[in-house]
Amino acid sequence: MVAVVAASCAPASSVNSEFQPLRLARPKGSVGVRYESTSEKTEGALGNVKIAGTTLEEFLELKTRGSVVHPNLLEFTASGLFGLSQEHFTEDDRTDSANGDILEYDLAADILQQKLFPTHVYASRSDRLVPRRFESSLRVKRIRDGVRMRMADDRTPMSLEINREQVTEGIQSSVGEGAETQSWNLAYNAATSLGRAGRLSLGYLHNETQTDAVSESLIQDELKLNHNIFFFGNERHRLATRFRYNERQGTTPITDVDLRTQLKLKHTDTFSTDYRIGYRDRQREELGQKLLDTQAGFTHQLYRSLKTTGRVYESEDRSSGGLTTTRSGGGLSVNYRKLTGLGTLFLGASGNSDVSSDKGVTNVLFVIDESHNLSSLLPTFLVEQNIVAGSIFVTDSAGKPLVEGLDYIVTQVGTMTSLRITPLGSDLNEGDEVLVDYQYTRPGDNRQRTNTVSWYARHTFSFGLTPYVRFTDRNVTITPRSPGLLENDEQTTTLGAEQRLGPFTFSVERRTSDMATSPYRSMRYSGGYHAGRTDGTRFGISADYANFDFLAPNERTTRAFSASAKVERPLTKQLKITCGAGYRSEDDSVTGHTSSSVGRAGLTWVFRAFRLSTNAEHSWGSFPDGNTQYTAFNVTIERKF
Repeated sequence: MVAVVAASCAPASSVNSEFQPLRLARPKGSVGVRYESTSEKTEGALGNVKIAGTTLEEFLELKTRGSVVHPNLLEFTASGLFGLSQEHFTEDDRTDSANGDILEYDLAADILQQKLFPTHVYASRSDRLVPRRFESSLRVKRIRDGVRMRMADDRTPMSLEINREQVTEGIQSSVGEGAETQSWNLAYNAATSLGRAGRLSLGYLHNETQTDAVSESLIQDELKLNHNIFFFGNERHRLATRFRYNERQGTTPITDVDLRTQLKLKHTDTFSTDYRIGYRDRQREELGQKLLDTQAGFTHQLYRSLKTTGRVYESEDRSSGGLTTTRSGGGLSVNYRKLTGLGTLFLGASGNSDVSSDKGVTNVLFVIDESHNLSSLLPTFLVEQNIVAGSIFVTDSAGKPLVEGLDYIVTQVGTMTSLRITPLGSDLNEGDEVLVDYQYTRPGDNRQRTNTVSWYARHTFSFGLTPYVRFTDRNVTITPRSPGLLENDEQTTTLGAEQRLGPFTFSVERRTSDMATSPYRSMRYSGGYHAGRTDGTRFGISADYANFDFLAPNERTTRAFSASAKVERPLTKQLKITCGAGYRSEDDSVTGHTSSSVGRAGLTWVFRAFRLSTNAEHSWGSFPDGNTQYTAFNVTIERKF
């Protein structure tokens, strides 16, 4: 696809003292052609498929900037793009050809930039005819516009923003008969100083999305109020209040009201206390939960070496079905840092005791946006037990929905539920954050006590070696014993070391985890080399090997190896090459063997007004039921004017 190059927002220069109501910079642009060839081959139990395609694109781009009367009154940028494409497909014995086009423009203006109310307005439109393999071409039209106005006042800053977007998809030119999605949002933010009464900030967001194809609409309103008061000499103490109201209407209506207040007192330069109270009322369809929680804590800093923190808390959570959960507990942590003759020593220990009691009948509860960082090797368990089948909904950190089986795997271990990244084909990378919504049931009339103790030690030597050890012991007791709840005890010990020698890094780690849900033993080795030179050359290589032995009740063995390398080198001021390769292999005693490899190479050459870039890629993947190969090559020739 052809990309739009955003125009610069630099002010138009004025070299003539003569008054000009309209100043327009000389238009700039580029004209070019792009060729791409792709090939994909899949062999599996369901048969063999081979797909190939070629694409030829021609494009013309223009952009300019200017001002009206004066840049501080109105400054604008404009860009436009026109392109054509011809595509040819083959799949086994079938062939197909299709033509496409693209017409885009972007307009933006800044009004009264140096005044009290600077305003930014924009409008853009994209109209594309997208060829599709062995199907009718798809006409996609996207219109975006909006305005943002600020009050540039240090004492009382404000901003108001309105954005609108309309996306229409239809077969060929029948845009009016296609699926249409319309969305718009309004955001207002303001803050003001109240003198000795503190500082108040307000935020409001309204968002609406309507999709005609599925007759679905989503309306969301969010209101935020924040108030901070600093009092007594040098603003030693602070009282902060946070209020948030969130309402979502659509297929799953949600109402969330959250009110929290925190008082922080700095008694001396080394000792401070804080006190918190919060109330939260959540409604999801016919389900409702009300939570009241309180907390008190302290922090003591002895010189720069020893820091001690402690807290106690209590909460009560009432559900609409009649279940009441009370929770209380406390914790203490100590962290020590000491400079030694060989480097720096870090020591730490913490302990926490938590008691929760459920009274009432078994009830269905819900969780919204529970955050986890997923792995393709280790299972990540959800916080609650007894998850309702089919209620799990997972998105990435940006809110994009993920697909079970394609992006992640759900595994049930007794009453616990875990998530894991799919080894091959997932949009997630190792350690990516996901947000999880789900419903769960909790049996009534039980008491759960959880005691956790952990400690760590780490020493960073001046010659780059850092050995470390971590230990965690968690003990869970449930009375009376219930088949609907699992006592998920855990005892984990981690030993490891990291070594840095200039551009080289090495690490080794051994972990033993005895937990009720998924006990395992693991060993991991990794290393890398990353360097750069003054001429712009960059080189990097890394490798990682991990061995996991999972014990009963989830017996399996997993061994994974991955390696990658990348080189960027400018041969001359006009010529630059890049190349890279990657390989990953995983052997699982349950799911079998999967592996994948990829190789990439690219070249960029600039000669006066001409620019040539070419890229090639080949990837290969193997899975228990077959294998797949993908090859792509493209070249772009462009002339700027």
